[in-house]
Amino acid sequence: MLKYILLLTICICALAHSAFACACGSTGSPKESLRKSAAVFSGKVIQIEQDKVQFKVLEGWKGVTKKEVWLTQSPSSNCDYHFKKGSDYLVYAYAPQDKKKSEILGTSICTRTRELAKANDDIVELGEAQYRPTDK
Repeated sequence: MLKYILLLTICICALAHSAFACACGSTGSPKESLRKSAAVFSGKVIQIEQDKVQFKVLEGWKGVTKKEVWLTQSPSSNCDYHFKKGSDYLVYAYAPQDKKKSEILGTSICTRTRELAKANDDIVELGEAQYRPTDK
């Protein structure tokens, strides 16, 4: 009987873990992702709060016209991209579904967002940035 209870417990735990996993399809090419994204930019993480991350914009390809950008994040979500303060990233961001927070963008591990040092192929394909803050 104990074996069956242990087996049932393992099965339940395995199913519960997979239920919380992200289901990501193909992210497509950098240009495809640029077209689908609300904003695409490179930036340095300057502040991390519990539910958002602040970036200093280095360059912008789409949807960026300010020197700083905020992204939402949920510390409990497996799907959020986990940023490190002081690190540089190429970010593909989407507009939030909550219209009240329309100035704050979001991203996830299901986008092409990645460390800037690992995004050379994307940078080449995206071409020249459309926005560069005057004082980096």
